[in-house]
Amino acid sequence: MIVINARNVHAALPLGIHLLQTQGVERHTRNGLVLAAPCPVSTVYSHPREKSVMWGERDVNIAFLLYESLWMLKGRNAVDMLSKYVRNFGRYSDNKITLHGAYGYRWRKHFGFDQLDVIIQQLTADDRDRRNVLQMWDADVDLGKESNDIPCNDMATFQIDADGKLNMVVFCRSNDIIWGAYFANAFHFGMLLEYMATKIGCEMGTYTQVSVNYHAYVETLEPLAILGEMSMFGEGEVDDPPSLSRMKTEYSNCLQGVSLPMDASLLDEHISDILLQADTGFSLPRGYTNDNPWAEAIHFVLKAHQVWRNCPAPQRFEEASEILSLADREVDWIILMKNWIQNRHNAYLEGVGRG
Repeated sequence: MIVINARNVHAALPLGIHLLQTQGVERHTRNGLVLAAPCPVSTVYSHPREKSVMWGERDVNIAFLLYESLWMLKGRNAVDMLSKYVRNFGRYSDNKITLHGAYGYRWRKHFGFDQLDVIIQQLTADDRDRRNVLQMWDADVDLGKESNDIPCNDMATFQIDADGKLNMVVFCRSNDIIWGAYFANAFHFGMLLEYMATKIGCEMGTYTQVSVNYHAYVETLEPLAILGEMSMFGEGEVDDPPSLSRMKTEYSNCLQGVSLPMDASLLDEHISDILLQADTGFSLPRGYTNDNPWAEAIHFVLKAHQVWRNCPAPQRFEEASEILSLADREVDWIILMKNWIQNRHNAYLEGVGRG
């Protein structure tokens, strides 16, 4: 097994790309040509709260990642709201109504009981308990079955270490590193770990992602090749090509990762408030205080996306940007949303110019 130790997903992505560029084996799959690692790969994040990829080349739709994370934590499986953030997301649904392998639904409802609540209760009562396994794979409905959404991440374990920190290990049968491991997985499961630590009342420890089949599709890997090359150098040892719009900001230097300081007793109510507002217009939730950048960042990101998708161009860009300018903090999620809006504004202006 190959082990990648990284501070966060922003640092891990170039390392993963470089690994596939140097050790990857070409394999044909039902979805196209991939480069795959020669053996399973584990990625260990020492700072899993820093769950966003800040490289400009990724053009991260942070509104989608935030909304889907909350959707998971509430145990949802309906696909309609996710389609507001990714237009063709319904292609993953077998019946165009629900997602067969929705992680949050599997966590909280699929097996007839709420697995997260049980794990929280167990580790709150006994921080030495080593039997807390979160199941996502269900052989009855997944093994040998045809579906557009068979779970890739199949189980996770939660244990509190000797320092009193909650560690999580996620086991994944097949991991696309561009869209899975170092994008959706790092964000969604990083959010899950923070949620569980908050509810248990302990600090976050490490998040380990064990990827049995670790790969990337060649067509999506090639445009990011420069990141793999950058992983060979230390900071400041190579000049950025002028064509790149890379965000060089590192979490460890000056960028704040958004933490979750909220009272655990208000957390579920707070998440429900945000999801309920998705169609009616976002306002700051109940229990919000000025020292809660988590609530503030989610509010402004989702509100900006709602304005962007509901207003015509070019007003959509200006109005969404104005909303983001009201945020008090330049945290990672706000920066990513500003970048996402600006990229679309630039593409719009370029299209108008060609017309």
